[in-house]
Amino acid sequence: MDLEATTTAEGVTAILDVSGTAQRPQIAFSSNPSLPQEEVLSRIFFGTNVTNLSATEAIQLAAAINSLSGSGGGLNPLGQLKSATGIDRLRILGADDTTGRGTSLAAGKYITNDIYIEIITDARGFTATQLEISLTRALSLLSQTGSFGGSSVSLRYSRDY
Repeated sequence: MDLEATTTAEGVTAILDVSGTAQRPQIAFSSNPSLPQEEVLSRIFFGTNVTNLSATEAIQLAAAINSLSGSGGGLNPLGQLKSATGIDRLRILGADDTTGRGTSLAAGKYITNDIYIEIITDARGFTATQLEISLTRALSLLSQTGSFGGSSVSLRYSRDY
């Protein structure tokens, strides 16, 4: 393998380089202008520099760096909670003024290979349930119902190249 992807955030071009074999990929991050790896990852994951991250984003960034370094140890409270509860996906979402959601915790589980359900909640009383049904490899039906009266249904088309 020899893949390279770039993105630009806040005037910095972040570069992801994947090389090696499929069994032993080598992942490297760089940038123009040159920045430390944690700064490059912060720009890729959160679109801002590391000094602007919230505490939860900083923990997620540290866990990502730890995972990419291959050491597997260290502080990863979301990963530990995910493992202990048996859920498939656990993430922290930023506030969304359009739905009335504050910073939230989302936990989800695959019911089958094609059906995923996720519960989202925040400290202000917002809750939502999302259901994703994969119709084909590229087409999914998404449904969401929220506690503040919002509900939606949509189709998502995605394709990996």
